[in-house]
Amino acid sequence: MRMSMSMRETLSPKEIQYQGSLKPEPRAAAAVGQSGLMALYDVMFSQYGVKIAQVLVTKPDFYNKDSRYNLKSTVLELIGLNIIPVVNTNDVVVPPEVDYTSTGLKYNETGQVMNIKDNDSLAAHLAAEVQADLLILMSDVNGIYTLPPGQDGARFLYSYCPSLDGNVVFGEKSGVGLGGMESKVSAASWALERGIAVVICNGTNEQAVSRIVQGKRIGTFFTDHKSLTVTVETRAVNAKKGSRRLQELSGEQRAEVIMLLAELLQNRKQQILQANARDLREAEES
Repeated sequence: MRMSMSMRETLSPKEIQYQGSLKPEPRAAAAVGQSGLMALYDVMFSQYGVKIAQVLVTKPDFYNKDSRYNLKSTVLELIGLNIIPVVNTNDVVVPPEVDYTSTGLKYNETGQVMNIKDNDSLAAHLAAEVQADLLILMSDVNGIYTLPPGQDGARFLYSYCPSLDGNVVFGEKSGVGLGGMESKVSAASWALERGIAVVICNGTNEQAVSRIVQGKRIGTFFTDHKSLTVTVETRAVNAKKGSRRLQELSGEQRAEVIMLLAELLQNRKQQILQANARDLREAEES
């Protein structure tokens, strides 16, 4: 059984020959595509015995107190019934693009709204509204790199602090979707400011969501912790350099280094034992 058809196939079946290219009006295209999308999701989730529900919102809904309350109540009620809400913008009736940040409207008491321009910003708004435990934004790359992936010198970031790592260079967005990595980072940073944990990961990785929930090191984790310590990768590089330098020393010099390390361990014995006890206690509690 064919579960879905593309927009062009839906509006222009093979039995009907159109002259020239078909360019449907965007709102009409959205109306046709939405039914096919939900049919696909329904078939996929039904294989796991999971029910789904369609929730359509418009941008002004997030700037109206009553609408936000109704949205939050409905989403939480569906989740309580073990029904997965599939949230999307109602592009059939969506008004022309409006820059709400210039109107002075407030999203809440602490900050201004973020314009909803794609699924990333929509997800960030929804996560903040329901105070989600975790927001996962999926991409076609593993997460955030210091440079566009594949470019010389690009380094993957397992954690990202918007206030410290602002020197990241983004590449061009993919041909799928409206946003790109820069849009995801903007949405993730906005959600982080409102207390939402965020991870950007590769959506093609098998069991990415479940592995993230289990605490596995998948994707890029957003944090507002301004740590001044060096990264694990930097420590590994420094350790390798130190090992090479150690091999170049004479026997007497190595013995002196070992004695110094032994003295440091002895002097910090109490701190080490306390740290070990704390780690064991946390491991037992988890």
